[in-house]
Amino acid sequence: MSTRAIYKLLIILGALVGAFFLYRYFFVPSDGGAETPGLEAVGGLSGLSGAEAAADDEFIRLLERLQGVELNSDLFASPAWNSLVNFRVELVPEDKGRRNPFAPTGFDPVASTTANGAR
Repeated sequence: MSTRAIYKLLIILGALVGAFFLYRYFFVPSDGGAETPGLEAVGGLSGLSGAEAAADDEFIRLLERLQGVELNSDLFASPAWNSLVNFRVELVPEDKGRRNPFAPTGFDPVASTTANGAR
């Protein structure tokens, strides 16, 4: 084999190995040790399973973090808030579009009506 063929083979082999590792990194989920055999969270007296109890504990922790939040309404009374301008555009109701939006233009039955209203 010539050296040129060996280089091509090595480049192709390296690209395949790189593609394999990229596939494993992006598309194959890793366990991350989340499901360690032999260890399981046990529910308390409420009869919840381990996963439900863990989710319940997380919810309680979030609620405890929210207890310290104070809402201050002074922002809405400030001159900066009152100086804001509303650039909202009023939407007016319009007629619906064509009966068949995929039909070629000019072949719509609605567009072929005559002046007296007959089709």
